[in-house]
Amino acid sequence: MTPVTNRLRIRAIAQKRLNELFENPSNVYVIHYSCEGFFDRPRGFTPRIASIAVMKLDDRQTTSFSVAQIAERKHLSGEEIEGQYYLLELEMLEAFFSFIAPFNHNGCFWLHWNMRNNHYGFEALEHRYSIFDGQPVTILQTQRRDLSQILRDIYGKDYIEKPQLYNLIVKNDLLHDDLLPGEEEAIAFDEKEFFRMHESTLSKVSAIGAIAWLCFEGKLKTNAHPVEIYGSWIVAIIEIVTNHWLFKFLGFIALLITFISFVIQLSGN
Repeated sequence: MTPVTNRLRIRAIAQKRLNELFENPSNVYVIHYSCEGFFDRPRGFTPRIASIAVMKLDDRQTTSFSVAQIAERKHLSGEEIEGQYYLLELEMLEAFFSFIAPFNHNGCFWLHWNMRNNHYGFEALEHRYSIFDGQPVTILQTQRRDLSQILRDIYGKDYIEKPQLYNLIVKNDLLHDDLLPGEEEAIAFDEKEFFRMHESTLSKVSAIGAIAWLCFEGKLKTNAHPVEIYGSWIVAIIEIVTNHWLFKFLGFIALLITFISFVIQLSGN
């Protein structure tokens, strides 16, 4: 298999996985979460979870779970939150896993951004809950769809500069005042600004859903070069020309003329 053929194959598979989501977007849930910083942590300790957001892809209805919300209900703030953090995190994770339990094995899809391992991912959420002797619900691998990987496969690995999610949000005019880059979320955690983290999580889950829609509609702005997308200039030119509205219009006219000529011939007979 040539590099160009392999590139087109990878792209076609990714496009098919994306299209599959939009066959029934009411059955797709976008998920994102924020947590403690990954660096300068005691060895062997996983980052504490601060906020989780789940949004339906079709109508953007969002359900969220956060330490900040629970602390507000308990009238806690500042050092009080820090002193009871593990109990607050446990209550948040209990609510989250109770929420997703009915969706397990029902064929829905969970669309996420790079939630791929026990460092940051579904496994990390499960692990945090199991620390408190909770019984997490495991979302099947077949139900997970990583939008970051789909976009890399469609547009090429260098389609946007790192950090890719944040820069893609900026390029597509999806940036909201509440949205924090990853390093600023880590600072917000250290400074006990848990409400800011919660608001940022809500903004990011909304942006991930919007990016998926833009990609599906062919409107996503990236820095991808046509050669990176299609594997060669020749293929790129063919794809661009054949997908242009004028080419499709001329094709329609040609088909219409053929049909009219066929009808005229039948009438003459």
